[in-house]
Amino acid sequence: MASATVLSIASVVVMVVSNMFVVANARIPGVYSGGSWDQAHATFYGGSDASGTMESAELSLETQQDRILSAQIRATVNKLLA
Repeated sequence: MASATVLSIASVVVMVVSNMFVVANARIPGVYSGGSWDQAHATFYGGSDASGTMESAELSLETQQDRILSAQIRATVNKLLA
């Protein structure tokens, strides 16, 4: 019984230590080298709060939901008429 406990504790220690090494080396080579920031550009639409950028996404979602609802209504009506 005692040897099983020692063995399980040892295996947990080995797993923890090996996970520490894996996490320490978990980098994607060539993607991030720890250097300085690069210049980036983004385009925002609308006023100073960029509300126009989000507005188009919200309208797109509403349009998609309307199309799904319309298709469901048409399918229900077609079943009732058949």
